[in-house]
Amino acid sequence: MLLEYKDNFTLTTNDFYYDEQLKLSAILNLFQTVAGDHSELIGCGFDEMIQKDIVWMLLNAKCTIYKRLHRGDKITVTTNPLPKGRIGYVRDYYIYNENGELCVKGSSFWCLVSYSQRRILRPTYEYVGEYVDKKAYEEDFERLKPFPVSENPTYVCMILNTHIDRNKHVNNIKYADFAVDGLDEIPKISEFEIKYVSECKKDDTLAIGYEKQDNIIYVCGENNGKTSFVAKITTM
Repeated sequence: MLLEYKDNFTLTTNDFYYDEQLKLSAILNLFQTVAGDHSELIGCGFDEMIQKDIVWMLLNAKCTIYKRLHRGDKITVTTNPLPKGRIGYVRDYYIYNENGELCVKGSSFWCLVSYSQRRILRPTYEYVGEYVDKKAYEEDFERLKPFPVSENPTYVCMILNTHIDRNKHVNNIKYADFAVDGLDEIPKISEFEIKYVSECKKDDTLAIGYEKQDNIIYVCGENNGKTSFVAKITTM
């Protein structure tokens, strides 16, 4: 069995910013959806893993945007895992338009976590099947560094019920919204990368700050003085 999965979607108004760019959170949501569906099909989805007190935890994600998509576009999203690494698992993604043109590619890095103890486990799970002979990126995820935020944040948000997923913490895609919400305006984005450091839960307060260097915007989120996430937005 080839370790690859694809599904078709139609983009809606809610998938876009006010300037008609595809939302980063929409991209990550598509990635999350196909990854979850594929995991269920090959026997390592949420329901199967939670019976062993194990869940998948996302540590890093990134995407590169090549071609603009529009409301109503019909797209195909494919995903494939790479062979297990020393401490975790990489999964890649590709978004194609109706003409078969690559519009977005992405990648994510996952580890196994004990659900009850909230600690990272050794990567003991083995995929069964034939790996796809391609990689979205040759380079590793960037080592994004946090910077001080709490004393002078650009904005602060309260974690609400709509931010929480079935793991009882903020869903990974929501951080992409947090990353752009404090900007004066949405820039033209060509690439996005995020590192998840510590989880946020209901009623937590997240302080967001920015540092700009040429065409790059670095974002850091802190929860009670502790880094929650670090992101990098590359603009055109």
